[in-house]
Amino acid sequence: MSAVPESFARMRRHRSFILGGVLVALFVASAALSYVWTPYPASELDIPNKLLAPGAAHWLGTDSLGRDIVSLLLVGARASRAGGRLAGGLGEAVGGGRGRLAPARRGG
Repeated sequence: MSAVPESFARMRRHRSFILGGVLVALFVASAALSYVWTPYPASELDIPNKLLAPGAAHWLGTDSLGRDIVSLLLVGARASRAGGRLAGGLGEAVGGGRGRLAPARRGG
């Protein structure tokens, strides 16, 4: 018997599974990075530099208020992770409570 279950061995052979795992890892890493570093303050307005094209200073350019797009994406990933944790916690609280209650009521 191998240490790795057969299902994991099958998943590792699929490109879409590997690609999805890499994308999720990049998303989580970028959200973690945003706590430590962003190229520019995400909430700082810089009207003279609005709607700049991507370049060396602003990798993805700037928005209509002059905010750096990369900084906005990094901070947005942080907010998305927080929302996911909140939704997961609420789901566990409600579902777990109902799951513990069901045997006491004999499935009812």
